[in-house]
Amino acid sequence: MTRHASRTIQSIVTRRGFLRTGAAVATGAGALALAACGSAGGETSVKAGERPAMLTFLDYTTGAELQLHQEHVAAFQQQHPKIQVEHTPISGGNSAYIEKVLASSAAGTPVDTLRLNQRIFTTFLSNKLLAPLDPLITAEKYDTKAYYPHVWTIYAKDGKRWGLPYNFGTFHVYWNKTLFTAAGVKPPDDSWDWQRFLDAAKALTKDTNGDGIPDQYGFGWSSNDSNWATFVWGNGGDFLNKEMTQCTLTAAPAQEAIEFYADLAAKHRVAPPSGADGRNFGFTRGNVAMQIADPRMGTGQLKEAVFQWEVAPPPKRKKREVLFTGFAWAVHAQSRFAPEAFRLATFLSRPEFQKDLADRGLALPSLQKLAEQYPISKSFATTLPVSRSLPLHPELDEMRKEMSNIMTKAGAGQVAGRQAAQQMCDAITPLLGRK
Repeated sequence: MTRHASRTIQSIVTRRGFLRTGAAVATGAGALALAACGSAGGETSVKAGERPAMLTFLDYTTGAELQLHQEHVAAFQQQHPKIQVEHTPISGGNSAYIEKVLASSAAGTPVDTLRLNQRIFTTFLSNKLLAPLDPLITAEKYDTKAYYPHVWTIYAKDGKRWGLPYNFGTFHVYWNKTLFTAAGVKPPDDSWDWQRFLDAAKALTKDTNGDGIPDQYGFGWSSNDSNWATFVWGNGGDFLNKEMTQCTLTAAPAQEAIEFYADLAAKHRVAPPSGADGRNFGFTRGNVAMQIADPRMGTGQLKEAVFQWEVAPPPKRKKREVLFTGFAWAVHAQSRFAPEAFRLATFLSRPEFQKDLADRGLALPSLQKLAEQYPISKSFATTLPVSRSLPLHPELDEMRKEMSNIMTKAGAGQVAGRQAAQQMCDAITPLLGRK
């Protein structure tokens, strides 16, 4: 969340506690919602579809994903004519979505069915905006065993279930098989480590026309922590301590990883330069040999690729740990129509929706048997047991922006990698104490 958004929201809610001035509203509405959902034993007093209901559903997706949502919401309303859905697209991404949901909650007009990623999940859960789904899951006899086990556990916390995951991914290395073969570089395998990764990136960075400027690069470097988190974790480092009260990027394992990653661009120059000169390069263009990304690159952007490509787990050093990504649907704690909001969430998680999502190249399904129909899922699924999330601190969005800005400077050679680690801790430490 941006500082501007944070200041705006602070006039409405606290960073962790939801609306002291509206606590009675939140508690009362939440109690009504759970009464409608059912008791701990799973018996419901109101079943979805038996009464007229009006659901609100904000949508910050765009393009093909927004169209997909619109089609399936329309299908939902055809099957459930008593349930109307006010489906409103918004722009601005995560920050705008969080701000609007918090503001509408404060005004007593909650968004009934919510879309979560892990950053949004952390914010909404800390502000007590999510209804526990366990009573609804029991009442609806929802099949929880159809999911990849690790994916199913992601949106559970404090012994309760808060979201229904509908896709999944981990961050892997996409590699251009055509370029590897032409250069005689050994393909990635389970044994490859940082040195082999660096050697491959160097061998695949080429000046083919002799003008002194590479026409092909080994690695698509990015300052985004989605790309370099695996190096920190794989070297035994981490971003924060377990209590999320202290930055640990200045500890030796994390410092070494940050230095190695920054040097790929700043020292070894195996990545396209930043700025206009680097925009003619990219993995999907076929002139960058490796790129760290989630399944969406393979299911979408690379569908029309004119070269051969494959995916492999990231290189490891001391161990291999990868970043998990995935979205889920949830129900607002204040919803007056919790059973209906849950019914919409299950509709947008059903196999037909997840298959449509995958067929359009937007994500991999979270339902295991369905995902296994897509060959690319195999590699990503193998790393689910060693996948993890970024630290789920309420200020994660702001921390990521600070770290990305500093890593950009490190990749450009403006600060050394170890100095960048210190600057990151200096930048995010003040955020850790925010409530």
